[in-house]
Amino acid sequence: MFNRFIIFIKKKRNNKFVLMMSRTLIGRRFIKMLVPRFSKVFFTQNAERVCTVANMLADEKSRNTYLGMVKFRQTRKKRDFPILAVESSPQYFIDKLKLNNKEIFVDCGAYDGDTIDDFLKHCPDYKHIIALEPSPVTFEKLKEKHGTNPKITLLNSGVSDKEGEVLFSTAHHHATAHSVIKMANLTGINNLSTIKVRTIDNLDLEYISFIKMDIEGSEYDALIGAKKTILRDRPKLAICIYHTNEDMIRIAEYIHGLVPEYKLYVRQHDIYPNIDETVLYAL
Repeated sequence: MFNRFIIFIKKKRNNKFVLMMSRTLIGRRFIKMLVPRFSKVFFTQNAERVCTVANMLADEKSRNTYLGMVKFRQTRKKRDFPILAVESSPQYFIDKLKLNNKEIFVDCGAYDGDTIDDFLKHCPDYKHIIALEPSPVTFEKLKEKHGTNPKITLLNSGVSDKEGEVLFSTAHHHATAHSVIKMANLTGINNLSTIKVRTIDNLDLEYISFIKMDIEGSEYDALIGAKKTILRDRPKLAICIYHTNEDMIRIAEYIHGLVPEYKLYVRQHDIYPNIDETVLYAL
């Protein structure tokens, strides 16, 4: 009976039923309770892919971190969280990342410039930074902080697999275009506006050395839009994979398929009980 109800919820999750549930405290708690069930079904169905990704990873810490977070996403039990594997070095700037004075850094999901701040600490002598942030409100904060630096180019744009315009909600400053257009269609979000999305391949850069992505579930699409650049330049990659269960698998699959020579690492930058800030590094 419970399994049938799970199937019913999965079928209904994209319509007004889930919207109604999400607007009540009891409903939110109930949906939250079901999330590990959905994850368990997904990872059970994709166990072979999970094992393949784990075997791609370059060190034991990556494998322990990755498999631990996969397990924790299914159970939400403290004993399954890879506490000992939580990374101490700053997010996106692990020790294995070697930066130099020729860095051309593309920051996808630049927010208010917090990652740029960290980049400047680790690489004060660099060549150029290109920062993309879709939220008009947050972009203004980004401009206030870094808009006068001639070595930093700021673009009020999302990142995707194709050039164009999409719906964007100003009520969700962290969200990128693809995730927001889905939310807008499914839950009736207000305050919608149209924003541009760009592909990394069409930024007209001769060379890119480092790409970071934290774009609320649009990372996979953005990587497709960076395919030519990745094949041409073999840039260092720091890609968030925690936004969806599918991203925990397919992003590593895609990067490894493009450049098998990459060494892949997974690090967890947030502590229990959060599933956020799991990052895949390709070096």
